[in-house]
Amino acid sequence: NELTEAAFIDTVVVDRIVGVWEGTLSQVNLRIVVHVENGDDGLLVRFDSPDQNAYGIPADSVSFDGEQLSFNVDSINAGYVGTLNSDGSLIRGRWSQLVDLVLDLGRVGKDSARGRAQNPKPPFPYDIEDVSFDGGAPDVTLAGTLTLPKSGDYPVVVLVTGSGAQDRDETIVGHKPFWVLADYLTRHGVGVLRYDDRGFAQSTGNISTATTADFADDALAAITYLRSRPDVIAHRIGVIGHSEGGNVVSILAGREAPFSCGVLMAGPAVSGEQIHQRQVRMIIERQPFPIADDLVKKIAAMNESLYAVSRMNASLEERRVIARDIYQSELAEF
Repeated sequence: NELTEAAFIDTVVVDRIVGVWEGTLSQVNLRIVVHVENGDDGLLVRFDSPDQNAYGIPADSVSFDGEQLSFNVDSINAGYVGTLNSDGSLIRGRWSQLVDLVLDLGRVGKDSARGRAQNPKPPFPYDIEDVSFDGGAPDVTLAGTLTLPKSGDYPVVVLVTGSGAQDRDETIVGHKPFWVLADYLTRHGVGVLRYDDRGFAQSTGNISTATTADFADDALAAITYLRSRPDVIAHRIGVIGHSEGGNVVSILAGREAPFSCGVLMAGPAVSGEQIHQRQVRMIIERQPFPIADDLVKKIAAMNESLYAVSRMNASLEERRVIARDIYQSELAEF
């Protein structure tokens, strides 16, 4: 009958788009993986940005008319519109998020993993153990990996990640530098403990409110955990900090924490204020659309005002109120 025929046609149309699609955003060179599923109430879309460690982000609205797929993601103010080709193998479209970028999606059987030649490969001539231990705050449990040589009076180092939410491997765009470093060191007789940042991957806690001092607390907790193990020599523990992790090493040294050596790997050599100003300018300069120089200067001036507040001899709450007033006042002139 007509109702059955219409349902069959709808199913055929939907089946053309259901599946896993992958492409790379033009200019910024970021992979996007789009999962299209047929739910009880219609099509469902969720997408991943593997190079940014973002997965399972749901679309708020989805439409497909047999040729054109569109969806919006309100949480990040983004959207996509693309047209499916005749053989159902490619969607040509554009991703909109402040600017429009080309995003052509090809059908894939499963999510592709961007392998890197330097990523370690088995067999591994050392012991590997997944571990968890109490972090630097009551609500923090840190999950990590401990690699130890098979024998000998080996030293052990703790790896401390750089800024931003990082997993134990410091994964970025398919690279896993902490895994590579841990593999090299352990093959050469040095045990390594690496762990996910608090509130990220398998570690608990809230990373959004964490400061460098909090990460130092977590690193100290990692040292304490190692010192509790019978297979680790307590006076042969070191800490290697990358980028912001270098600051953590310095903080631990200032606290006279119980570790024997520290390495600042590409650690900051200037103040946090100078780092932040430089980072803001570099981020602005690398946007795929032009930003007027006078706007850049306004942003820098606003930041200078906020930095000055942070140095005031006042309570934290008083400084927050003053900073909020400055921010709102400056923002009104943008």
